[in-house]
Amino acid sequence: MSMVRLENVGKSFGSVEVLRDINLEIEAGELVVFVGPSGSGKSTLLRIIAGLEEATSGQVSIEGRDVTFAEPSERGIAMVFQSYALYPHMDVYSNMAFNLQLSRFSKAEIRTRVEEAARILQLDDLLERSPAQLSGGQRQRVAIGRAIVRHPKVFLFDEPLSNLDAALRVQMRLEIDRLHRELEATMVYVTHDQVEAMTLADRIVALDGGMVQQVGRPLDLYHRPANRFVAEFVGSPRMNVLDRSVWGAVGNMPGETAFVGVRPEHLQVATGSNVTADNAASLVAQTRAVERLGNISYGYFETGQGHQLVAQIIGNTDLKSGDPVVLSSRFADMHLFAADGRTIMRRELTTPVELN
Repeated sequence: MSMVRLENVGKSFGSVEVLRDINLEIEAGELVVFVGPSGSGKSTLLRIIAGLEEATSGQVSIEGRDVTFAEPSERGIAMVFQSYALYPHMDVYSNMAFNLQLSRFSKAEIRTRVEEAARILQLDDLLERSPAQLSGGQRQRVAIGRAIVRHPKVFLFDEPLSNLDAALRVQMRLEIDRLHRELEATMVYVTHDQVEAMTLADRIVALDGGMVQQVGRPLDLYHRPANRFVAEFVGSPRMNVLDRSVWGAVGNMPGETAFVGVRPEHLQVATGSNVTADNAASLVAQTRAVERLGNISYGYFETGQGHQLVAQIIGNTDLKSGDPVVLSSRFADMHLFAADGRTIMRRELTTPVELN
């Protein structure tokens, strides 16, 4: 039995339809991440699961029970928000215990639950501190602890790391991953950060325009995107996608091919003092910028027709702005898209080919 089941869920605000025909099953123990650009409907969908928004159409079930019109408190969920929302006048223990006190749990049960959550989150030594005495990462752990003590069927996370700096985001990603494995809990996580999605998710749900574009394991979406949106959204830097005519007659492309995509790591960069287009399938470009990140670099290039491309370069590079290059890729590494954006195929060919 699925832990969370969405059937034909839709949501409209007046005449504006923000979600349409969402069908999804989340299994017990899964960590499923909703990703998409701003306005894609991911937070609205999470709030519908939580009961903070009412679906305009469709059905929401949790552990086999229809909760479409149930109150949030009746759904067996706990939610962690972007804002910590801690009570500043209470210490850590009281913040984590507050909802249990409202539910009239015994003092012994409350202490047992809070101390267990504190152990899991490594907050044992901080229970007597006030929120003002905590770092951002510690405050977010307290907010998560407040959810853990409720022993929910499903944890819901709404961009919980957005307010943290880069280093703390990495630390908290590791914390949430460890928490998921230790609790074996069902989690639904919303983020616009694809790094969070790729590192945390058992499965990713890619949303755009209020519709599910693809559901799958992180590397499935990366290597086998269902359409151009997923191909360009998943991956950083994003996939290079240009009109078919720019790339020239590479292999035997299906007639419906309108766009060809190549990821930055699949573009080879050739340099030299006399770089020229030596055949009809060559793509000559000029270096515009180079990001040197240590073990890898990213080169940003522009063709004479104004097309922009980015390539990953392993190791050190002497490239500088203004240097001419030739870019090439294997046909096996190309993604072919129709005019409506759907993926046509990903071909396999052992002979490297140059791009036009």
